[in-house]
Amino acid sequence: MPPPHQINMSNPDDVSGALDAMHKLLGSNIRCTLDDGRNLDGTFLCLDRLKNIIISDATETRKVPLADYGAYLEYLDPPSMDEIKERGGRVGTSSSPGDIPVVDEDGCVVVTRKLAQACAPGARLVKVEVTRTAWEKSQSSSSSSSPLSSLSATQ
Repeated sequence: MPPPHQINMSNPDDVSGALDAMHKLLGSNIRCTLDDGRNLDGTFLCLDRLKNIIISDATETRKVPLADYGAYLEYLDPPSMDEIKERGGRVGTSSSPGDIPVVDEDGCVVVTRKLAQACAPGARLVKVEVTRTAWEKSQSSSSSSSPLSSLSATQ
């Protein structure tokens, strides 16, 4: 079967092969890239008819422009009224040595968060990646080992 990016969706045999490949990839680690630049890494649990992907043990990674990073920190940990008064009424964050953000080559701060589960909306998906090892393992496994192989085709 050709890699997924080479599948002709108008060919019923290719579509059937793609569905089999997706079934075999259930439980594999994947990375979904969304149209706003966020990445979701985690375990592939579900794909629905709208191409929404459910991921467990997800890590969301996004880049926040350095200019917006202070506002982002305020959102996460708003200052008390005493802190605002100490700053002379400024709401912006103080720059203590421990708060220096790590800036990447694009001038953005990389922010990550852990999620028990996440949904990558199909309408916002740019690409879905799987490691070569996971892909080869899914292709070498027999169809009877697919988690969905016991389901009836009429369901």
